[in-house]
Amino acid sequence: MHWLVRLVLLIGLGGCSAGAVPSDSGVRSAMPAIGSRYAVQWHGYIGEQVGAPVRPHLAFVDVFDGGARRHDPAFDDVILIGDDGDPVPALVVLVGTGFEDDAYRAVNVDLEVTGLGPGIHRFTAVRYRDEHGVQRQLSIGTYVIEIVHRQADDLSIWQAEVGSGRFERLGVELQNDLDEPLTVSGLQFALPGLPVRTIMRGTVMPADASAAETASGAPIPALSAAASTGIEFAPGQRRTLEFEFSGADPRTFVVLQPLVRYVRADGSAGLLPLVPHRYAPGFASPSEVEQFVSGVPDYGAHDLNENGP
Repeated sequence: MHWLVRLVLLIGLGGCSAGAVPSDSGVRSAMPAIGSRYAVQWHGYIGEQVGAPVRPHLAFVDVFDGGARRHDPAFDDVILIGDDGDPVPALVVLVGTGFEDDAYRAVNVDLEVTGLGPGIHRFTAVRYRDEHGVQRQLSIGTYVIEIVHRQADDLSIWQAEVGSGRFERLGVELQNDLDEPLTVSGLQFALPGLPVRTIMRGTVMPADASAAETASGAPIPALSAAASTGIEFAPGQRRTLEFEFSGADPRTFVVLQPLVRYVRADGSAGLLPLVPHRYAPGFASPSEVEQFVSGVPDYGAHDLNENGP
């Protein structure tokens, strides 16, 4: 049997670390239950501008009896639920299956949310109607959505990575579209439950050894107009930046769409939303699937039967 379960979605899913769920949340210790769906518990941050769609990503592992009849997964009437209990409807953009064999199936669901106002929004659960028409509700970890006011078109994205199997780095190529210099001072994001340190390096000009270090995981810091460190972009210059992450288990499930912080020549500050990056390790063996299941809280799984719980 081929056992590498790597759901690449740009396509991203894979194994999970038990650390993704708080120890007091009633996690499982049993083997994967046949006929069950387990939701990946994400550490998610999405930074976006007012008026732009927000695209959370969900992922699941279905466990089957080898001879049992299985239905194509369906996710209808999807609602994201926040800490305050307020429901937010989400459009399903894509439902796809990744690795599938007699025992397991990986399911990826791309969502789109519109109409969120400026500020910080947190979502911790999803409610949907499944392939049997049964309404379900599952924990999905925590997504922090930060909506910022519309920004000027000072920086443009030329190339960007979309994720990998390990939460270790992020690369992006940016261009300064102004006729004056600007300085990139780092990334703005806060992954819930993950204290992450970020080191920024400019990799286009070998002679430039400048680097800046910022921290994430504490409350989102206020944007400072006076950057004491950073990497300068000359007018019209295109540069590749690499951000290295440390302090968190690299096998943690992460969705990250950070904001690039920069300062213009006149001292005013700006933010540029990047594209979403998905970090999702794979399952290399049945024991890693069992480890993933043991880290899913009771409210992060449901039976795959036609009558509901």
